[in-house]
Amino acid sequence: MPIQPFETLAPRSRLWIFGADRPLTSAEAERVEAHVEDHLESWNAHGHPVVGGYRITHHTFVMVAADEVASGVSGCSIDRLFAVLGDVEQETGRVLRDAGRIWYRDREDVVVCLPRPEFRALAESGAVGDDTIVFDPTITRIEEIDRFEVPLRDSWHARAFATAFAAGG
Repeated sequence: MPIQPFETLAPRSRLWIFGADRPLTSAEAERVEAHVEDHLESWNAHGHPVVGGYRITHHTFVMVAADEVASGVSGCSIDRLFAVLGDVEQETGRVLRDAGRIWYRDREDVVVCLPRPEFRALAESGAVGDDTIVFDPTITRIEEIDRFEVPLRDSWHARAFATAFAAGG
């Protein structure tokens, strides 16, 4: 199945976002693209091609989507996607599947990735606050993409780190 341009996939398309532990170099991004494109070209669920697409944003996030209306997605086909990203991790040395990290923009507008405890420490110190832009890789549909990059106060981060903000302020 040919890969579909990400922007043309249906809004209800299922979305997975994988965040790198630091920005990808050009060579690493090329390796990610090669692996993901190979996977999407042969992606099947129960013997039927999956209609999907991808994009890399901010040199950090790999977004892969599948149009579940045009084609179904099964647990095994999703597992295979995660395995492909595991192969990319081994080849590039970049961590892409760690849900224990927080991505945000620092004061210089650079995308930064930190483990949750380190982000909490920044919140407690006041180095990040309500206006800090954070990224939400937990969104699951393309139609939610407007919630991917938002001020902390408008994200789940505000609830998750509320105690840290109370301690810092």
